[in-house]
Amino acid sequence: MTRTASVCVALLLLGACEDKAKLAADEQRIQEQGRKIQEHAWAAAEQEQKARVQSTHQQAVAAAREAQANDVAQAKAALRADPTRFLKTSDLGFFDKGIINSYRQLSKLSVLNTSKFSVTAVRGEVDWTDAQGKLIGSTVISLTGALPAGDMKTLSTRDGTLQSGTLQGAATNAAVRFTSVDIVEAE
Repeated sequence: MTRTASVCVALLLLGACEDKAKLAADEQRIQEQGRKIQEHAWAAAEQEQKARVQSTHQQAVAAAREAQANDVAQAKAALRADPTRFLKTSDLGFFDKGIINSYRQLSKLSVLNTSKFSVTAVRGEVDWTDAQGKLIGSTVISLTGALPAGDMKTLSTRDGTLQSGTLQGAATNAAVRFTSVDIVEAE
């Protein structure tokens, strides 16, 4: 082989080597870019998952708040519709005003508020019955002051916390039935 031919072959091999080195460097650069793209994709997917979880959490919190508000509204509606269910009476005291005729008046009672709400302006009726349970008549009552949730108070005509009508008749028993309350709204 001639010297010129040897130089040409050497140059070709050198070019091929340079091309191989260039190809290897390009391949390494492409792999590095691919790794970076994959890392960005994973980070974006992770961010998206976090956003979905946060959104789901916010929706769950909002749904829980709405359910709680509905429960409170239903509890208030139940209290307003049937206060007797939540206001339990005991220790009824009576006063008989009559000498010739019998005049009965509820003079004291204790009331336990079993609801979750404080109430005021409690109004109701006393149903008076005879010894056989026959209804003789009803009188109106109202309670003064607030009755906090879970609290029991004793009210009386003597201290002005109980206003009670009088019934003329031979009643021997009484049952208190509450008809309305005002719920104290929290501020």
